[in-house]
Amino acid sequence: MKKISFFAVATLAVVLMGCSSKNTNNPTFDTTKLWPAMQGEKYGFIDPQGKFAIPAMYDGVSNFSCGYARVRIGNDIKFIDTNNKMLNTPAMDYAEPFYNKFALFSVNGKYGLLDNSGNTVIQPYFEELGYMGDNGLVAGAANKEDLIAFYDKDAKVVLPAMYNYAEMFQDGAAVVELNQQMGAIDKSGKWLIPASYGGLINFGHGLLAFFQNSRFGLLDLNGNMIAQPIYTNFIVPVDNELIAVTTSSYEEGDSEPKWGYIDFKGNQVLAAMYYAASPFFEGYACVRMSEEAPYSIIDTKGNVVLTLAKNEYPETGLHNGLFLTGTESLDEESFIYQYKDIKGSVVYTWSEDYKYYAPKRHAMEDHGKAFIEKTLR
Repeated sequence: MKKISFFAVATLAVVLMGCSSKNTNNPTFDTTKLWPAMQGEKYGFIDPQGKFAIPAMYDGVSNFSCGYARVRIGNDIKFIDTNNKMLNTPAMDYAEPFYNKFALFSVNGKYGLLDNSGNTVIQPYFEELGYMGDNGLVAGAANKEDLIAFYDKDAKVVLPAMYNYAEMFQDGAAVVELNQQMGAIDKSGKWLIPASYGGLINFGHGLLAFFQNSRFGLLDLNGNMIAQPIYTNFIVPVDNELIAVTTSSYEEGDSEPKWGYIDFKGNQVLAAMYYAASPFFEGYACVRMSEEAPYSIIDTKGNVVLTLAKNEYPETGLHNGLFLTGTESLDEESFIYQYKDIKGSVVYTWSEDYKYYAPKRHAMEDHGKAFIEKTLR
């Protein structure tokens, strides 16, 4: 198990990274209106009209963040800008998209950080390294068995190595583990939330989920109880809107989950009536009423604004006005992807042949957006 978490993953539901008050320096809220898409056997980027603004010439791509998108050419990982100009970076075995203007990369199993000029600001020295927080600190450990410290962008120790587990700083707070108990600290290392919880996750937006007696509740950064620990599962919010939660439990005899939404004050806003639910993206979420029902797009009042075809599945949330769906072809030989707007108008379509390729979709942090990469079966 990784000791440093880039993502707030704690449950069996699809959980996404919480983001700090719509910080645009990450792939979730980046405002670049270019979307990853496939043509032939390569990937490029389409514009709002569905035309390729960046040619389909790459083997894998991610959304733009901090002015750059991660691309793959064979086994090489690179970054390009919106004019398809390549950023000059060192050779990398792997890299994450830019987050808070820094990108995590690895060489020979060691991790470092790049700035958005392509310069190596932290050499690939760490076996454990997180995303750069919104306060300029990053969690790291030179060896996996070491305790975790927090460093600045010059790799100078700011908070000493004393933590067993750490998440990135969001809204000035980082969740850490000390002596098998979890709490939250500020940039000085002062406890905002004492280390007294078996589980704690920073949602961003000034909220944390805590785990107590097999249930989840919510705290603010002052430790005030926002929601009692009554929920068996939740989905980390993306927009500063609503949080998907459920009190259902198969172990307690519930035949199927019932998801609803609460606001950031803990008030129930949408009743627990959905078989499946997603976070809200740009004011819209995707839900399903039953296992057999089609997916629908709802607004924050629960109004259905669009219903997908019965065999059509949401691949991403709404991102700069478009979202991606996937549909298995009638002959079950291929998978058809479509970018649509919130009214259901199709902007661009492509398909991938099951005989040769299988779509591989990563919910990353950039999260909330799929990193679509072609992989040979």
